[in-house]
Amino acid sequence: MIAYPTLFLISFVAATIFPLSSELTLLGFLNTNNYNSFTLILTASLGNILGSVFNWCLGFYLLRHINKKWFPFSKHQIKFSSKQFNKFGI
Repeated sequence: MIAYPTLFLISFVAATIFPLSSELTLLGFLNTNNYNSFTLILTASLGNILGSVFNWCLGFYLLRHINKKWFPFSKHQIKFSSKQFNKFGI
């Protein structure tokens, strides 16, 4: 039963910082036919959704520290990137 927590963790991490392939992990577990397909898909979806929520929270709350010396981006860089994102979606 370690497959479900493993799939959740890989899906969560893949949706955050590290470029992991949670889809391949899901397909691997699905192809074994040892696990419930619905539960696997639900677990992978939950991991990806919570990973995305984590990213949003990270971005939202880290902007509070924009004036701190340790913050890696200047206000100008944030403003420029926001303008580019709003214009091009990239």
